Amino acid sequence: MKGLIVKTVGITLSAILIVSSFILGIISFFSPITLARFTESIGLTDVAISYYEKQYKNTGDLYDLVNLVFKLDPEKNTTDCELYSLAFFKHSGHSEYLMTTGATKFGSEAKACEYFYGKLCFAEYYNGNITKAVKVGEKHIKKFSSYAKTEDGEVFDNPITTLISIKGRLMTVVQLQTIESKLIDIKENNVLVQKPLSQAKITADIDRVQQLIINGQN
Repeated sequence: MKGLIVKTVGITLSAILIVSSFILGIISFFSPITLARFTESIGLTDVAISYYEKQYKNTGDLYDLVNLVFKLDPEKNTTDCELYSLAFFKHSGHSEYLMTTGATKFGSEAKACEYFYGKLCFAEYYNGNITKAVKVGEKHIKKFSSYAKTEDGEVFDNPITTLISIKGRLMTVVQLQTIESKLIDIKENNVLVQKPLSQAKITADIDRVQQLIINGQN
């Protein structure tokens, strides 16, 4: 009798597991966003990211891509952060998003750009490609025709400025020299940074990098 009960319980549990797995598979296939939100809510961040990624791959929707980028950490999820941040900028709707939804979420288009360009810049840095990181900063200059201010007069930080400020002390002398060389070239040859405020901010960044180089050589 006891053996029969144990066997019955075992069969019941197995059936529950099979049905649960089936239901989970159905949800995962048709609505990965549901599982993304659930797993994120219970602290399973990496699992949640995999479902956010699956949701975007299923739909190709810009807002699903944005949700994914929000969840990715440039240091922890370096490769994916670079991949999907680039995908954001390649998406035909990214400019409109930055001007509308992004501007509302972050307070302005400039602040939205600071976030997305900054995320890509840091992903490139963590991927060990300082040259690409600086190029992200150059694209940001092209976006606003400035190193420091929008046409409406809003002052912002270029991603290069933020990168130097946060990671400058951890960079190698070679990395710092690469940034120094690129910034000097931008300052002298990029017609978009010739206004006084842009010149002042890029000069300040060059000075900061040169001081970090001196400190690193001592």
